[in-house]
Amino acid sequence: MKHMRYLAVLAALISVWGCASDPRITESAGRDKVLVYGFMDIEQNNEPYKLWIDGLTFRKVEPPSDTPYFHSDWILGTLFFTFVEPGFYRLEKFSSYGYISMPFLFMDFGGRAIINYKIPVQGNGFKFEKPGVYYMGTFKVINDMKFLEESSFELKRIYYPSEEDLIVRLLEITDKGCYWEGVLKKRLAQLRQWRKYYDKNKTPVKNTTAHK
Repeated sequence: MKHMRYLAVLAALISVWGCASDPRITESAGRDKVLVYGFMDIEQNNEPYKLWIDGLTFRKVEPPSDTPYFHSDWILGTLFFTFVEPGFYRLEKFSSYGYISMPFLFMDFGGRAIINYKIPVQGNGFKFEKPGVYYMGTFKVINDMKFLEESSFELKRIYYPSEEDLIVRLLEITDKGCYWEGVLKKRLAQLRQWRKYYDKNKTPVKNTTAHK
């Protein structure tokens, strides 16, 4: 997926409250899997609503699978991660939860809600070629919420928090001594080494995909 910018319809509000689990990275995730992680936040202009990212859904396209859907975990509503099998995937949808204020005439139709965001088909998608870790990116969701009209959103790439920041957070919920702790620490050390080198030489860091 070259350009992570979309415009699509937001689904209707649902009057329920999203619940969060306490996700952890443990030895139970097989070494043949890909740990995909990233960050999403929602821009809130004038605070008409307060929303947090609730989860993402990936669909496996190739090779074919009887269970093609993978759902991410999340931390503090923004940092997400999921384990998938190597292959070609598309991000189909994501959701957010929180409070929305929708004043209309003399009434306020706001309340607790879950919003589902449907993603148009991406030509490139994501290709996870081998087991390891894969940084999907850091993004901001910009909503254009409207009452009794079609709403839209844009997914815009941003640069903070960085992959290095996210791995530090992921290590906080990774079991000590498990396989994935070693993989994440190895990737973190690699990023820090590159940052020191490129900061010294003022050269942009090359983006990478899967690492093991």
